Amino acid sequence: MIRLNSEFVNGQEVRLGWGKFLRESQRHPHYLIDGKPFGRVAYGQEPSGNPPPNPVCRDCAAAPGQFHVPGCCIEYCPRCGGQAISCGCFCPFELDWSPFYPIDGELQE
Repeated sequence: MIRLNSEFVNGQEVRLGWGKFLRESQRHPHYLIDGKPFGRVAYGQEPSGNPPPNPVCRDCAAAPGQFHVPGCCIEYCPRCGGQAISCGCFCPFELDWSPFYPIDGELQE
């Protein structure tokens, strides 16, 4: 059963509107790091070569072959191979998160 204010993306229940961010992420196949383009690492194409442990990314709901949503804790940096949100190589492109700004501690649309 789907809860109010949620939707299913790639079979995973997520916050209503999350699919928009995942779709937008697919339009950006590269990150620009120090002026050079680096091809993003899609879910299931991690440097280890191991198959993904889950059918979809447990953090952002990306399916195998899809790019993660920027800020996903599972995404690898295409430059250093570390965790993209904490490696310090770059700042991912910005998405318009304004429809989801917190109101009373809850994300709203």
